[in-house]
Amino acid sequence: MDIKALFAEGIRFSTSGAKLVVRKNGLGYSRVLISPARKFGTSVARNHIRRICKEIIRLDKPLLGKGLDVGIIVFPGYGDSYEVWEERLHKLLSRISTDDRLVQKSTSEEI
Repeated sequence: MDIKALFAEGIRFSTSGAKLVVRKNGLGYSRVLISPARKFGTSVARNHIRRICKEIIRLDKPLLGKGLDVGIIVFPGYGDSYEVWEERLHKLLSRISTDDRLVQKSTSEEI
């Protein structure tokens, strides 16, 4: 994953406590980067939120689509329960599937 290109050229979405950056990667699968902000807290807190985000993404994989690089930046101070983050990330991931710049249009040639 080219992280510099993701953050330079990616399409951004945000909600309270998290920011999502998405870019097409030209591959048949999607790749995900989860990065807590620098001031998130101890390494235990950063790893805890990273595990929560990974599980939510695993369960919401159909919303993610294929052929995308996705970067998720998580900010401190917005609660750390699973339910809170599930709602936030589900909201962000659902925006990917509705954005015309990212949705791959099906053509008659593909059918």
